[in-house]
Amino acid sequence: MSAIIALLLFLQPAPPFSARYLTPTSARLSWQQPSGVALTCLYRATTLIRCWRDLPAGPTFTTIGDVASFNGNLRPHAGDVYILTLDDAEWQARLASVARLALVRR
Repeated sequence: MSAIIALLLFLQPAPPFSARYLTPTSARLSWQQPSGVALTCLYRATTLIRCWRDLPAGPTFTTIGDVASFNGNLRPHAGDVYILTLDDAEWQARLASVARLALVRR
């Protein structure tokens, strides 16, 4: 049975998974949650961020950094690689550099 589920997940298109800055100290991880996934987990490299059981299908996101409920050790840095696991399938997203705005004083 698990081989059938793994095959079905393999045949599904990869969920769009992205990581982008919201502020210089926080980022949003977003993906399209497929239906029928028992366990969804997020990692930064090898560090577990969080797991969810039986998330509903559809657009899904979480926020990390100083505007989130996660501790400050998860503050995002440019180049961080985030991993999304959906049961036995895995996708990666890299956090691009933060856009810096120039401040002009008069």
